[in-house]
Amino acid sequence: MRSRHSGAIAFGSFEYRPASHELLRRGRRVEVPHRALAVLERLLERPGEPVTRAELLAAAWSGVHVTPTSLNEAVSRLRAALGDDPKTPAFVETLPGLGYRFIATVRWSPRSGYRWRERLRRPSLMATVALVVAIGARALLETDRATPPALAARLSTAGEVIGTLDHLPFDVLDVVADPNGGGRLALAAREEGGSAIWIVGPEGESLRRLSDGGANTEPVWSPDGRWVAWASNAGGGFDIVRRRADGGEGQEPVLSAPGDQYPEWWSADGSRLVYSERSAERGFDIAVLERSRSGGWLRRTLAATAHDEYLGSFSPDARWLTYESNRTGRSEVWIEPADGSGTPVQASSGGGRDPFWSPDGKLCWIEHGTLVEAVWPVERTPVRRRVLHSPPSLLRVRAAGDGFVAVLGRAG
Repeated sequence: MRSRHSGAIAFGSFEYRPASHELLRRGRRVEVPHRALAVLERLLERPGEPVTRAELLAAAWSGVHVTPTSLNEAVSRLRAALGDDPKTPAFVETLPGLGYRFIATVRWSPRSGYRWRERLRRPSLMATVALVVAIGARALLETDRATPPALAARLSTAGEVIGTLDHLPFDVLDVVADPNGGGRLALAAREEGGSAIWIVGPEGESLRRLSDGGANTEPVWSPDGRWVAWASNAGGGFDIVRRRADGGEGQEPVLSAPGDQYPEWWSADGSRLVYSERSAERGFDIAVLERSRSGGWLRRTLAATAHDEYLGSFSPDARWLTYESNRTGRSEVWIEPADGSGTPVQASSGGGRDPFWSPDGKLCWIEHGTLVEAVWPVERTPVRRRVLHSPPSLLRVRAAGDGFVAVLGRAG
């Protein structure tokens, strides 16, 4: 099996190293048959996208005639190594009559040059006449296949697709919208030897590069729309930097610390920046930078366990913290008081991921490829929980004005 990637790919408490064909869990090697590893690698090349049985058989048994049950056995062995339940999967989802899909959040380690996020897939993105944004692209494009890129879309408050745009001149890894409206996008795009942060004008008509070089990912707008922060590995590991969205001056350091740091949410008043930090010893934890009276930044840990916590954000009223964690053995959405005064509560029940807050305070997440919405009152019990009318190919979604913006998968 030959890998297209030279670095490590992290998901949950696992790390896969394509160069050496090793699967590790918290630094310890997990024994997996090489055919099962070949299946895993193929799925990781296209996270969030369907991979057919024929493609997986070709990847793991190239030139060798085997029966379809051989693939079933390989997937079974892979799931056993990952501790994955086929009925309620956290990693490998069965697509009856088609194949399989890798559904967990995927992140690249610094060794890979740039990373895959959940949060991300391999889309080409677009902006609509209204505010359109998408966050996507976990996988590198393969030059020898013609699978259509993922599609960015604007969704109504009911989850219906109301606008799309399916072109941008990039292999996009991540993109977010200017919170002040106007249609500007900040995106991370793949390039030779790394990835770059760009600003794209409304409808994609103007481009401006912000990053200086290396690997750059996870753009986050400041609440006033003047700055974009992101993770850059120019110093070795991923650190948080920022630059004015108009391109003025150069990029400035925000946080440099051991391990990797990825910005995830900026408070409306600009006083707090929630981020995830990754270390070889602890995996992913959630922390926050808070403005001090002197104008500097103070660091405080928000969620740190023996498991992985990431994709954290505060509710609009700043009372609640939500995040994704694998503490139950699979990815689920959790919520707890933002001041740390209460016990974390599991909000999702079917493999929830990518939690976020709508402007009116509803807690949302993706579950089995569709959008779930819940009201979270003072007594911390969802009084309303519904699946919106979102397409089942939903890969990524965020609140945007009076609706949502999303990345939709498209079949080849």
